[in-house]
Amino acid sequence: MAWLKLESAKQFADNGNQNIELALASASAQDWREGLTWYSHASAQADNVRTRVCPWIDHRTFCGIVAIVSPNNSWDVTIRYAADYFRGEKIYATDNQKDKIRLWLQGEWIWSEQTGPKILSFFSNLANPKTSKDVTVDRHAIRAWLGASVASSYPDRI
Repeated sequence: MAWLKLESAKQFADNGNQNIELALASASAQDWREGLTWYSHASAQADNVRTRVCPWIDHRTFCGIVAIVSPNNSWDVTIRYAADYFRGEKIYATDNQKDKIRLWLQGEWIWSEQTGPKILSFFSNLANPKTSKDVTVDRHAIRAWLGASVASSYPDRI
């Protein structure tokens, strides 16, 4: 935001905060239930896929792979790529993501802030949905902050 003057940047941030408050206030009871249980359901789905495709891998390790391939992908694509990796099928991931998967599986990659805050928090929430206190700022949160629709009909990329 270097191109924004300080006053404009503050107004931009204030508008984003108001958009988040509006999105939360307009959410239905069903939206709240789905939002509060999303990670528990996703974690269970990941574990179901893991037990069918690669039962020799523990849940936490599989969730790490899911998190690594998650950027810019919908949940369905993300979980499929993680499974396809173990099926030996081609996955559309960057060389950096493939290197992270390899290092993670070898026990040589450490989760840290250098991982990227979205991937780190997504991993924590997915691996530990009942105890994680992390907040994942993903495209859904960004869309809400920008005042765009966060309905299920959104495009895959913003």
